[in-house]
Amino acid sequence: MNRRLRTLTFSLSLLLLAAAHPTHAADGLAYVGTRHDGSSGVNGLRSADALALSPDGADLYAAGSGDSALAVFSRDAASGALTFVEQERQGSFGIEGLGGASAVAVSPDGINVYAAGTQDDSLVVFTRDPADGALFFVERKRDSVDGVDGLAGINAVAVSPDGMNVYATGGADDALATFMRDATTGTLTFLGAEPGLNGPQAIAISPDGAYLYVASGNAVVVFARDPASGMLTAVQIVDDNTDGVDGLGGAAALALSPDGGHLYAAGKLDDAVAVFSRDSASGALAFVEVDRQAVDGVDGLDGVDAVAVSPDGTHVYTAAANANALAVFDRDATTGSLTFVHAQHDAVGDVDGLAGAAAVAVSPDGTYVYVAGKSANAVTAFSTLCGDGSLDPGEQCDDGNAANGDGCSAGCRRECGAAADCNDGDMCTEKRCVSGECALPRCGLDGGMCELRDAEPDLENLAGCTPMRQTLQRALKLRLRQARAQLRMAKHQGICVKHGKHHGPCVQWTKNPSAKDLKKLLKQVNASLATVEDRATKLAKHNHISADCLASVDRAVGTLTSDLKHMVLHTGVCAP
Repeated sequence: MNRRLRTLTFSLSLLLLAAAHPTHAADGLAYVGTRHDGSSGVNGLRSADALALSPDGADLYAAGSGDSALAVFSRDAASGALTFVEQERQGSFGIEGLGGASAVAVSPDGINVYAAGTQDDSLVVFTRDPADGALFFVERKRDSVDGVDGLAGINAVAVSPDGMNVYATGGADDALATFMRDATTGTLTFLGAEPGLNGPQAIAISPDGAYLYVASGNAVVVFARDPASGMLTAVQIVDDNTDGVDGLGGAAALALSPDGGHLYAAGKLDDAVAVFSRDSASGALAFVEVDRQAVDGVDGLDGVDAVAVSPDGTHVYTAAANANALAVFDRDATTGSLTFVHAQHDAVGDVDGLAGAAAVAVSPDGTYVYVAGKSANAVTAFSTLCGDGSLDPGEQCDDGNAANGDGCSAGCRRECGAAADCNDGDMCTEKRCVSGECALPRCGLDGGMCELRDAEPDLENLAGCTPMRQTLQRALKLRLRQARAQLRMAKHQGICVKHGKHHGPCVQWTKNPSAKDLKKLLKQVNASLATVEDRATKLAKHNHISADCLASVDRAVGTLTSDLKHMVLHTGVCAP
């Protein structure tokens, strides 16, 4: 299968590989694939700003500030693959308050999703369908409406571990708003706002729910939380460049270790991660160290925007917008100190989608890391199994370490000096050497033929269509093979560029087609695949297949035609 995440699932072989190994993180990060806005049916990812996973890891939610929307993906736990479910967009289906959506959080019980609409000064409430992750608008709380305060320029949202409260920072209000949450409906009741902050950007809550931490300007503010009411009391302010503290310049993100022993703060202006130990009784922070870009070999922290800790507490991951990078650090569980391992940069090897990296989320089992690329309008997945010595999904090689310069990179890609070094014997992929690492994208006519071949078993097992009606199954097989034959003829015989009179037989072929010629070929292939949708529409009209089956066919064929377009025309991920 290709190395991009697709609406169609990864092949069974990849699933078996992923399931065969324990889900503990190694030091490496292997690129798995990217979902781009506007490609393969995906929408809602323009200026992707924030990510949140459901507690069970079944669904991923991405806030697209440019689309004023939430993009919803279901997630395959074995392969890490994302399947686009829907987008919830401002103004659609009665949705209000999502303008400039910039933050998202899921309640611990998985019942609700909360989103920040920065342009609308609103906190938006959705209920969540646990079956497919789909969302349903409930209400919005807007600044200066019905007594609500502190939400102007809302840019962060968090739910307490007990699910009783929702907190949101108003960057323009310099405030932190507190709400009581109805556990049944998810609706919110405004309780009050803490003023006096300085452009707050992020919230983290201790695992026991006793303390709340806010990134505020060049500082971290510590609040004690009343477990009965959820109300807050400020107990400490930790300022950058005070009492030895360093790395908090432009504090943009916070993350607590799973045991609550340490807090990590991303200092965007300092290109650094500040490390603090935490007193569980008082909530107080004590500075441990700073890890800074270009110091002691640290890389990938230029403009660091996000930070996350692995569920087992062994690693810390950061996303940096200026560096277009995802970095990984080893974490000492006792001291909390970090050791830089390596960084994955956009456009190195086959890595894609990290431009403007703005958010990072780790799957509950720690096996996959997801990054929102704000400039790329994308969500990218990495596997943490790279470096465990076994060949896993997304890996070209695995020599048991996360070191570069030994023939197998820290991203488990073959290192190269020229494209010839990347020959993997697979006719479906193109061989490229990009910044010293192999990229093996499925592209061109060969890639398209392989894509059509591999799509057949997936299309025959579409959701809502099992068991598939024989007439639809025959149409699928026939048109997939017809499309494959069209590509095969184009490769071996060439593309017809001139017909005889009155649309007679082809009289001139070319094996060096122009972009116009390739678009003509693609139009013919798409026409073949469109007949599958036509057949499904007729069957649904006579109630021979369900509406869900028809929708599945439309989505799958749409995804396939979108993928073929990039392959044949060498655009998108297939661009040279």
